[in-house]
Amino acid sequence: MVPSYDETYHWPDLTADCDQCVGLCCIAYPFIDLDKFAYEKPSDTPCRHLGPQGGCDIYERRAENGFAGCSVFECYGAGQRISAQMAEHFALRSEGALTGEGAPAKGPIATDQAYEAFRALVRIHNALSQLKLLEDLPLNADQRAQYRAVLARLAPQEGWSREALAAFPPKEAERLAQEMAASLAGSEAGKALLAVYEARR
Repeated sequence: MVPSYDETYHWPDLTADCDQCVGLCCIAYPFIDLDKFAYEKPSDTPCRHLGPQGGCDIYERRAENGFAGCSVFECYGAGQRISAQMAEHFALRSEGALTGEGAPAKGPIATDQAYEAFRALVRIHNALSQLKLLEDLPLNADQRAQYRAVLARLAPQEGWSREALAAFPPKEAERLAQEMAASLAGSEAGKALLAVYEARR
């Protein structure tokens, strides 16, 4: 059931908390741009600086050690959410275990589905962070109803399961957020949104 426009919406936590995550961004994403990463690595492979308990060994010195890309990455709270909800899918590597290439395999390991779920939820939380900008705009009743419908799609009351995240189209979250913002064009809410965008520049 889609909540009515005058009900209070309970936002998921959209602020990253690295202390509550097992270093998913350090595993799930590839390092490709050597201007932002000190070495290349494929996706679903732990960074060589990921510690055995899922923490970054160079967290406070990432940029100066060649990992500026890590410093600017934002998961919008998806990391700790997947780490908590899919805890049974993770096992922590022991220090000194070896990968197939003979290098220390530090940090957590998990099924591929866990990393896929993380990447999907990052996109969803990113879209939700954009939609949060609309929360206090002067939306009319129709706009508010559409807004609530989009929120219900991106943050269902029953939560996100691994299966639901796997079935969710990769770019659907971005599309829903962009269409919602575009639908406000020419209205009082649209003018207010432009002012928000200007203030954030």
